[in-house]
Amino acid sequence: MPYENETLTETFIEFNENPTVETREVKDEGVTKDPVDLYEKVRVLCWIMTSPENHETKALAVKETWGKRCNVILFMSSEKGNLIKFCTKN
Repeated sequence: MPYENETLTETFIEFNENPTVETREVKDEGVTKDPVDLYEKVRVLCWIMTSPENHETKALAVKETWGKRCNVILFMSSEKGNLIKFCTKN
């Protein structure tokens, strides 16, 4: 992940009869080092579709791993579960 004031290299490829490649350096000043700051600036909604047989395995694994990076995490299922709050269709 680039950090504040780091110089990045961008490559542009134009696809036509005579492809051309252009490379240039770009100074990125808008990327932050602080993940807490990014968490507050960027809102991420995670919508997880699952089924009852995965409630205690896969859905729980999502909640305990990458689901922590979501500002809001919604688990959708056909039935309610015991370990996680699920949104169900009535």
